[in-house]
Amino acid sequence: MRHIDIAWLTQLRYDEVLLPQLRWQDIGSDNVVVTDKHLYQGIRSTLLNDKRELLDKQIQAIEYLSILMYTVVISLIGFL
Repeated sequence: MRHIDIAWLTQLRYDEVLLPQLRWQDIGSDNVVVTDKHLYQGIRSTLLNDKRELLDKQIQAIEYLSILMYTVVISLIGFL
């Protein structure tokens, strides 16, 4: 299990224009399931690879979470 700092993730969501204000907001849906195995396997192999530089892991984590959050937003819009 990995820990993601809420303040950091809030800032990332705000920077990606996924939050209207710089304040944590739960997504609030149990209906959203991400099933993209390639996306998950890519981030997993990067984070668990001892030969990858920390900066590369951070960049990959930001890209992964950005894609994941956009996927969730698009999924939620589809439910409306």
